[in-house]
Amino acid sequence: MNFDKRSQIDVTELIVNGYKVEKMTDSRYCVRFDGVKASPYEGGVWNVLVHLGRHYPFKPPVVRFMNYIYHPNVHTDYGIIYLDVLNDDKWSPVYNLCDIFQTFIPQLLNSPNPYDAINEEAADLFLNDMVQYTTIVELFIKYYATEDALIERGNTSYDTEEEGYGNITSDSDEERLSSFF
Repeated sequence: MNFDKRSQIDVTELIVNGYKVEKMTDSRYCVRFDGVKASPYEGGVWNVLVHLGRHYPFKPPVVRFMNYIYHPNVHTDYGIIYLDVLNDDKWSPVYNLCDIFQTFIPQLLNSPNPYDAINEEAADLFLNDMVQYTTIVELFIKYYATEDALIERGNTSYDTEEEGYGNITSDSDEERLSSFF
């Protein structure tokens, strides 16, 4: 199965499962993700950038939040999701985009890993002051992750044009981004 066909199947499956998906380029998509019920993230709405590189599905996609989220395993400045399964050595071609949006991201939001954090401040609060952690998560949702906030900020909070992050245009950009993992 070639890249285009597999990508098309995965994107179609997301849409069939109720996700709003906007095609940005041939390999980049914006997927609307609602916060996980019964978690501090319930009620939040995020745009998630998915970049399917030319080696997808044999290499994982680059996945990042486009609007701010406060979480131990999400890069504060760029929204990059730090999740083992999105690394080359843990990814499997049997995984697809629905696995990411229906399983991997919800599990990460429900069960952050503060011992392998990219956002040390969030990890420290998660471990030592859950009330304060939840308060900050709720504030981030209020200011950055509601329908109104998305409209006000043009659907993004992070600088989507910063070289090597939001403006992924080549495989070298993808490799540079993957170096965070």
